[in-house]
Amino acid sequence: MNRIKSFLFVCAVFFVFGFTFELSAASKKKSAAIDLGYKSGIRTETALSVNPRIKSGVLENGMTYYVMSNPEPTNRISLRLIVKAGSCMEDDDQRGIAHLVEHMAFNGTEHFEGRELIDFVESIGMQWGPDLNAYTSYEETVYMLEIPADNREFLDKALLILKDWATAVTFEPSEIEKEKGVVTEEWRLSQGANQRVWDVIKQTELKDSRFLNREPIGKTDVIAAVKPERVVDFYKKWYRPELMAVAVVGDFSETELETAVKNVMQTIPPSEKRTESVKYKIPLPSEKSVLVVKDRELKSTNICIESRDKNPEMVKTKEKLFENLFLDCAAQIINQRFSETAQKSDSPFLSASVGHAALSNSDFYKYIWITPKENQILQSLESIMTEFFRVTSHGITQEELNRTKASYRASFKQLKNNLNKISSGDFMSQITASFITGSVAFSYESYVENVLEEIELVTVEDIDFVIKKYFGGMGEFLYVQANENVSIPSEQEIFKIWTEFAPKTVEAYVADEVSGSLMEKPKGKVKVSSKKKLKALGATEYVLENGARIIMKKTQFEKDVVRMNAISSGGFSYVKDEDIPSAALSSSYMWYSGINGRTLTQTQKILSDKVVSVDFGLNRSSEFFTGKSSSEDSEIVLQILNQCFTNPQFTEDGWNLVYQMYEAAAKNFGSSVNDAINAQVKTFFYDNSPYYILINQDFISKLDRKKSEKVFRDRFSNIADFAFVFVGDFNEKKLLELCKSYIGTIPGNKNNLEEYKSVYYSLPNGIQTSSVKKGTEPQAFVQLMFRGNLPPAENVDSGFEDTVLLASLARLLESKLYEVVREDQSGTYGVNVNSSIGENPKRQFIVGISFGCAPERVHELKDSVISVIEDLRKNGIDQSYADKISEMIVRKAEMYVIDNSWWLGCLKSVYIDKTEPESVGFDLQKRIPLLVTPQKMQELAGVYLDTKNYFFGYLIPEK
Repeated sequence: MNRIKSFLFVCAVFFVFGFTFELSAASKKKSAAIDLGYKSGIRTETALSVNPRIKSGVLENGMTYYVMSNPEPTNRISLRLIVKAGSCMEDDDQRGIAHLVEHMAFNGTEHFEGRELIDFVESIGMQWGPDLNAYTSYEETVYMLEIPADNREFLDKALLILKDWATAVTFEPSEIEKEKGVVTEEWRLSQGANQRVWDVIKQTELKDSRFLNREPIGKTDVIAAVKPERVVDFYKKWYRPELMAVAVVGDFSETELETAVKNVMQTIPPSEKRTESVKYKIPLPSEKSVLVVKDRELKSTNICIESRDKNPEMVKTKEKLFENLFLDCAAQIINQRFSETAQKSDSPFLSASVGHAALSNSDFYKYIWITPKENQILQSLESIMTEFFRVTSHGITQEELNRTKASYRASFKQLKNNLNKISSGDFMSQITASFITGSVAFSYESYVENVLEEIELVTVEDIDFVIKKYFGGMGEFLYVQANENVSIPSEQEIFKIWTEFAPKTVEAYVADEVSGSLMEKPKGKVKVSSKKKLKALGATEYVLENGARIIMKKTQFEKDVVRMNAISSGGFSYVKDEDIPSAALSSSYMWYSGINGRTLTQTQKILSDKVVSVDFGLNRSSEFFTGKSSSEDSEIVLQILNQCFTNPQFTEDGWNLVYQMYEAAAKNFGSSVNDAINAQVKTFFYDNSPYYILINQDFISKLDRKKSEKVFRDRFSNIADFAFVFVGDFNEKKLLELCKSYIGTIPGNKNNLEEYKSVYYSLPNGIQTSSVKKGTEPQAFVQLMFRGNLPPAENVDSGFEDTVLLASLARLLESKLYEVVREDQSGTYGVNVNSSIGENPKRQFIVGISFGCAPERVHELKDSVISVIEDLRKNGIDQSYADKISEMIVRKAEMYVIDNSWWLGCLKSVYIDKTEPESVGFDLQKRIPLLVTPQKMQELAGVYLDTKNYFFGYLIPEK
């Protein structure tokens, strides 16, 4: 389990953990800084209270339980079994057994033999992976299950599963032996450059701790040799009620949830002798150290400076909560300064950021992450350290703090409007952290109200204090990771700069002042040419005078959120092959050049108090523009869109920035296993198509600044060729008026509309094979592709039916391959099956199958896949498989029809692409499941899976 660095962007820490606090009326009259001692030295240790919606208790057997009624998502219940036992609790001859135990919990229990547990979950429409899963960490193991809430029997049976996981895993010796192979394959997938680098870095980061030699994945030789009784020993020692918690949160009454939990879990007998949980610490570094790690497969060069928290604390008090708030504000300000520096052409680094991460459940650190430009490692360090000297010497500015506060106000206002939309999964994360670490599961409602009030009291002095406290010493551990071909200064040179560099003089930061809006509202009156009610979809279509089509669907699924999608057929298919690399950069080129006479930095500052995100550009078949905003800020999205069409900006600095980023990405192309796989896919599976883009030296050599600008201007030139879909919480009349101003005033040519250009690839003629040798790890990757042509669909309904039924066949095949290749043969950790059908009239279908495995088993397992397919073609399936696939379609549709993102795609597909019927929601819930029969699946296997004609590609190590 490698560390995951968590950047502190826009309150991310708070959104994840839901911190909250409550202050008395008297204290609210004071500065938050005075309460916490940042100015006066006074400390406040007021404990935080638990979310009153979460009911918890301890059963007589010592097991903790948590229940909570929560309506989001509708008709779903989330369940967790949380065990305070992970890899740190293993003996030397058990390394990897905590993880193996987790796997065995799905391979048979007292009440669910063999695959019965998975069969039950799939029979109620849930899926292995998204709805049934588990993870093992250093210090805990957590089992996760999601079920529908419309049948009480589902809840009782789900709780029985949790009880069996806690007390009654059967550990059949034959199943243990098979699962050892699956765990080994999971280990195999984790190997590679990142793991090799981590194996070196952890020698310093985890030095002298239990964690250093207790990777959750374990050691393959230990796993292979371990006796079944030692696996059971671990289970019996650590899976005890006093070390476990059951949590149930969902669309069900609290009383019923609590009663159900007690009825099942209190039947577990207490331990004869209680076992106390064990907590391990990672010692603080005793001195500063530098480490350079090189690997032949690394793609980029990075520098990381880490500063360990000297007195790590869980968030249990107002003091700690406020300190985290100040720290997050500081991170935003520092990251903005880094971003401004990186956007200058003479910057020695491409990007840099500060953040916070965890080494364990109780050991934390702050970090500075830097991606230097080529041969500028020392210069990057000096530049970053100069910025820290600047901020620690002169502090932040009031203008920077004001922008940060404005960002909080905007983000938290939207969060406040959606407090009733917080998912059960988010509450589960709080509960799990609370049980494992002792942190407090706070109330989102109270948290949001208080942050909105207290953010106004944060001062410049508060932020200056926390920056000096956490970043003043520039950390204790610095490491550089790079490709082995990159020239790196010596560790001594790096250490000298890091510990001794100090600029002779450093001037105070001078903000690039900016005010006003992105643009003035366009003048002129625009009429609506036509209006059409789309009754089946609850939407309305407007056509403006310039030919632009506006489709609106008002919903309440997300309060104060508006999503939009604009699309036009064309994309790269209307661009010369040699110009595709330049076209691929064009949208980034425009964005990094800024908007309407302003630089990107100035643009970002204007947007700092807006809740807006946009993306635009080209792909193989279309030009697109997507946006998400608060209801109030939907005008900002339209302003950016307007500038794309009427006033796209292209500067030399913008081009240089984008070019340098892509050039760095291409520098080491070909060094990694993934590069070799992607190159094989491009040449072998996709006829070396220019539409399958690889960021390599050939790509860089074709980049042309003028062509990039020309392509963008051409592709975003005709507004009449675009359709705009809006879904969400908006005033339709007001939004239409904004569309008339920002979209309707753009000139359009209704007589020059483009169409989708189909791309066709070669069909397999017999069994065509390609092999690639790359990498040093004992791992192979296998891909099979079935491709063919279909006759034109008779109508939209039949085309949609074909697509959904092919996806159902793919899901069925994935399930069958899971049983055979993973469970029976222990050949892989997982098999992925994907499918697609191209658009009319010359439809081409693709079914792709991919998996990782041991190099020596490539052909054996490929033959197993083909055997499963041939059996499906010849003998079909049992009715139970068809029933499970049908139920999955229905359950997914339940979630689709209450999701704005799905409706956005649905309206696009129905009224723009014309690939789905207006009755799509009804079809998925009612009509399509009736078509998923054993006979239909067998028939489709005969059409789509021709075992005499397919592509077979694989990658194996160099030696």
